[in-house]
Amino acid sequence: MRRRQTISDQVWSKDVSFNSLKAWRADAAVVILRRVWAAYDNLGADVLNKVNWDAAEDELERSLTFYHSVKIQELQTGDEPFILIPETPEFETRKPAPARSAAYDFGFVMRGGDWSMIWPIEAKVLRTDRKLSGYLRDLDDKYLKCKGAPFSHEGALIGYLISGSPIVVFDGIAAHIGQLLFSPHEFAGRNHRTSTHKREVPHGKPYSKDFLCHHLVMEVRESLRNQQSLTLATR
Repeated sequence: MRRRQTISDQVWSKDVSFNSLKAWRADAAVVILRRVWAAYDNLGADVLNKVNWDAAEDELERSLTFYHSVKIQELQTGDEPFILIPETPEFETRKPAPARSAAYDFGFVMRGGDWSMIWPIEAKVLRTDRKLSGYLRDLDDKYLKCKGAPFSHEGALIGYLISGSPIVVFDGIAAHIGQLLFSPHEFAGRNHRTSTHKREVPHGKPYSKDFLCHHLVMEVRESLRNQQSLTLATR
């Protein structure tokens, strides 16, 4: 079956001259991910440190991404260059109808810009620091095969870590991709690393072959431990 046109195809068509490096602001990742981290800090204080993580089992990933997106929205002033769209559909890499487009957990589009260009974030719950299969599958099958972030040269993955060490998670990612991860200076002190990749770009598509992936490991129990430490220190 052939794909028919979407609104996006007509309004924001792309040709071989499209260059995502020129299309996106140079500081797009920093602006977006600073807000994502700040929202997660607030989520810890308001929600996460009230949860019994040994009992929280159903809808865990969906709950975390939903509440995290609410916290991002709470921080928005309207002056930001990017708009958050939770569950953002990716029309560019859709299959023919009646299939529905895949959606990102978090997608950012430029305010007043080309809404077919999405800066994406996918999120996975990591039950332990060694259970990374779902996380790595998103990296390999979505980002590196251009099913995700076709019009961006960057994207991010969040690992909501239930139990274990972020360092072990980063070691597992590095072993899988066969390269060292780097710690960006803009996020010093955060469990935030990056990796660089060459993507499998389909023939004739104007997607960036070079791709930078941000890896954010967010410890869901961290805020609870911090609160407990503060309580002990004040006794």
